Amino acid sequence: MTRSILYQSSKYDGSVNYRWQAQLEYENSHLIILYTPPNTPYSGRRSGILRYPFRSYFWTDRWYNVNQTFLGQDHAELRHYINLGTPAVFRDGAVSFVDLDLDFDMDNRWNLTLLDEDEYAAHSRQFAYPRPIRHRVDEAVQEIRRRVRERAWPFASGLQGPRIRIRPFYWSDLERMDAWQGSYGPFDDPWLIPSPGTSERHYWFANYLDAPICRLYAIEQLDGELIGHLSLREITRGSQARLGIGFAPLAVGQGFGTETLQTFLPYYFEVLGFERMVLDVAASNQRAVRVYQKIGFRPSGEHFRGTDDEVYQWLEDGPHFASLRRFFRRTGWGFQQLHYDMELSHQNWQQQAAVQNQMPNRP
Repeated sequence: MTRSILYQSSKYDGSVNYRWQAQLEYENSHLIILYTPPNTPYSGRRSGILRYPFRSYFWTDRWYNVNQTFLGQDHAELRHYINLGTPAVFRDGAVSFVDLDLDFDMDNRWNLTLLDEDEYAAHSRQFAYPRPIRHRVDEAVQEIRRRVRERAWPFASGLQGPRIRIRPFYWSDLERMDAWQGSYGPFDDPWLIPSPGTSERHYWFANYLDAPICRLYAIEQLDGELIGHLSLREITRGSQARLGIGFAPLAVGQGFGTETLQTFLPYYFEVLGFERMVLDVAASNQRAVRVYQKIGFRPSGEHFRGTDDEVYQWLEDGPHFASLRRFFRRTGWGFQQLHYDMELSHQNWQQQAAVQNQMPNRP
């Protein structure tokens, strides 16, 4: 059940800066995420209506917090407003911090602008900010710039294709995935997520947030319906990452995989700055193999991986699966399934994209 939480910032002299009611979306020992719905009223040194929905990220050990807002006609572009301030305090139904004047604004193309330097200088004199606080602010400014250069979480861009939108994955998306209709086939490999309401699910999500070698994205249709997820794992910054991608049962086979990769890969190579993408795919998933080949992925190896004995029964009992039996084997350690290792270099992606752009449009 969603909890209503007061978002409250004050100035160094104790006066109220801004306050409004938000919703607690997620919390752990050092992170609080609030969601503010559109058209939320706010008060403080000014009052008005917050037109756009956004999420606020507070840390109990960082001297800044981040407001992440979807803007644009289709709400496809992300904008980040970063407040320099004291670490958040979460108590008595409120998240509060002392605003220390300086702010950053970051647009969807990762352009970062420092704001309100004059206000910070004036308040430093007026309120006699102690040297330790000024030192913390200086450190936070450098940390924010470094994290943006490194494309670190929670900073991100919003991406949009003809039918889909790619955005950061949120805790609330897990509940939406729980509601997906339909069922997967016997050889599909759906994302294994711990059950709702368990500490394991909470830990699973926190691990994605905190690990510098993981990134998680949601795939939704332009009407906002969540249809899939995309992950980057085993990240080596500036070099490569391992792709994971999956879709709701009812979204499989509709071309969303191809469109998602065509939308995401320019961002992956040109903005995130990777030189190679790697993945592994079950050889029996011929549909996915064809999609990757079409995009430009090339084979780099293969390996067998253990699978459920129930799959063996599907192969034995279903004559229409006979063509897939060559991708499986039984060993002394159990039943195993063949997986292909594939990779796509920046150069090969550019060449493949150039070929696709030269092809005439087909009706």
